[in-house]
Amino acid sequence: MQSNLNCASATPVLSNTFTAVITTGLPLILANDTTVCEGSNLQLNAPLGYTYNWFPNMGLNNAGIANPIATINNNITYHLTIIDASGCAGVDSITINSNPLPIFNLGNNQAACVNSEVQLNGPTGYTYNWQPTSGLDNATIANPVATISADIEYVLSITDAIGCVANDSIFITANALPMISLGGDSTICENNCLTLLPNVIGNIQSIVWGPAATLNSIAILNPVACPITNTSYTVTITDTNQCSASNSINVIVDPTPAIPQISFDGFTLTSTVASTYEWYFNGAIIAGANSINYVPTTNGDYTVEVSNGAGCNAISAALNVNINAVFNIYNSDNIVISPNPVFDVLQLSLNKKEQIDYLSIYNSAGVKVYEQNAISSNKVAVDIKLFSAGTYIVSAQTALGVYNRRFTVVK
Repeated sequence: MQSNLNCASATPVLSNTFTAVITTGLPLILANDTTVCEGSNLQLNAPLGYTYNWFPNMGLNNAGIANPIATINNNITYHLTIIDASGCAGVDSITINSNPLPIFNLGNNQAACVNSEVQLNGPTGYTYNWQPTSGLDNATIANPVATISADIEYVLSITDAIGCVANDSIFITANALPMISLGGDSTICENNCLTLLPNVIGNIQSIVWGPAATLNSIAILNPVACPITNTSYTVTITDTNQCSASNSINVIVDPTPAIPQISFDGFTLTSTVASTYEWYFNGAIIAGANSINYVPTTNGDYTVEVSNGAGCNAISAALNVNINAVFNIYNSDNIVISPNPVFDVLQLSLNKKEQIDYLSIYNSAGVKVYEQNAISSNKVAVDIKLFSAGTYIVSAQTALGVYNRRFTVVK
């Protein structure tokens, strides 16, 4: 609004008459009425070179200057009167409407598990600027999803249609995940079990294993697994912050070898083929008896335990051996040894006109300690000075058969 106050000045003259000069009031035009955001500052502008009186002075930093700063908190009309040096005045006013700032609240601070997602919630109907943008799927929408990797504070600035801005923030604490490790994959033999032994770091509230079918429990730290086939076991732990972590272990099931069968030809015990062998006499391991064959020297029960390439074992049924009965059959007059007991040189001959093709000697553990090929004679001498004292069996093989005899070495 503009108002011009007329101002007259008189100049006296030397006569009975005077001249009156009539001047118009001062022109004053302030800016158009406007709308600003509540709490914002607005520069008011008047022409320079006058004295000034802004009214009311509410919110003004100085009501007596041309260009005061107005802090706007409510709708208000400022009236300005300007006066020049002659005392002429001009009046105008400007109305400033205060637009309320947006009001919103992002809610309480939160805690979330590392690598989890949090839905942020801003008010609708504005433009948005989330800072920082780290972890956000979209920093310019009301409700972005934040992937939490570390403690973080998000600040949201919203702007309304007039350009008024409001801010709020929310702090999200990143709770570390519990840690669980199961080590490398394990291998067991068929029909065996193993205890699962995870290494856990954290305040564990619950634990769940799967699959359940071959576990003795799914809710304990160290269950016993008895898989029938190759199985991958998965464990999920949850801590007191409701953060979870999972890990898995593969358990490989190797087949057990077939139960070995023992054959006995009257002299040598022989196992069915396997990777390794361990012979037992009356349930006790026979030291050094680790081959497919064993020559028994004592009456009793003999068993063999075998393993395959995976290290899985099987044990045979016991076979009862009567050495005396065997030697009564095979220790005939066909083979003669002397002396017996022997100290240094063993003399061996066949009564039949057969030639010895191959000669072997076994100790009491069934281990071959001597052999000789291509003898082509029915007599042979063996130097046994280096033999230990004990019982031995000599076996002479001809084209027609095998002849065995027990002898003793003394020292």
